[in-house]
Amino acid sequence: MADRWSLSLWPTRAQFRPGDTVTLTARIGGPAGGRARLHVLVTEGGSPAGVPVDAVRDVEVPSTGEPAVLRLEWPPPETDAGSGKSWRAFGVDACLLPAHDQGMTGPVRAADETGALARASTAFDVASHWSLAPRYGFLADFDPGLTPADDAVRLEEMLRLHLNVVQFYDWMYRHHTYVPPEEVFTDPMGRVVDFGVVRRRLELCRRQGMAPMAYASVYGAEWDLMEDHPDWLLYDGTGEPMRLAGCPFYIQDLSPGCGWRTRLMDQYRQALDLGFVGLHCDAYGSPTRG
Repeated sequence: MADRWSLSLWPTRAQFRPGDTVTLTARIGGPAGGRARLHVLVTEGGSPAGVPVDAVRDVEVPSTGEPAVLRLEWPPPETDAGSGKSWRAFGVDACLLPAHDQGMTGPVRAADETGALARASTAFDVASHWSLAPRYGFLADFDPGLTPADDAVRLEEMLRLHLNVVQFYDWMYRHHTYVPPEEVFTDPMGRVVDFGVVRRRLELCRRQGMAPMAYASVYGAEWDLMEDHPDWLLYDGTGEPMRLAGCPFYIQDLSPGCGWRTRLMDQYRQALDLGFVGLHCDAYGSPTRG
């Protein structure tokens, strides 16, 4: 239960596509049963970009004292063919005023009004593809103890940072076999991974406008595969198989015609079939061509 008013504001997607209706979440805290009036202004380049349908909203905090949560919708201007722009960015300023204040003519005045109960700002962008304005983040924890509620909290944190590309790091069963034979497994570094958590977080990224990218090494397969394919390996001057920095990962031959390339392409396809939209291909260093 809060005695003071508070206001937070963020978009429901890390990035919107042309034609999407932009949706913002506003969370208002205050005294139980308290009433206020929320004013919202959307700008582009510092100038008003049109007034949302619900630019002014009356708010009442529930009697339990829990924050009030509102969804604000705004139809963005056309992009691409309509304006010649494929990426556009917008600012959003919100001001919470006393409910009895009837003197406002719109959110432009509210932004400078003294006596505001609380203020908040956020931003969003509209683009035909994430690569026009990438903001990169990472997920590396897929522990079996994580719940859907944990997923929601972590992804909301990333959403508030406007991260629209998320790399899933060390999500796979092995560097040469991405999809595990069992849902819960131990990876080559001894970490216990729940593939169900991987799937949940992948789907949540897609729902929130974040492009999920699969970490993928271009070599580094473990010995349990390499002992059956010694011809896929690179060897040092003494005839010993080359390893990656002393780790139990071996360096494969990337040249055309080597069976490793065929194996690797099949693993990449499996990653995309899971719902990843791209691959972050790690070459570690030398060799850099293949």
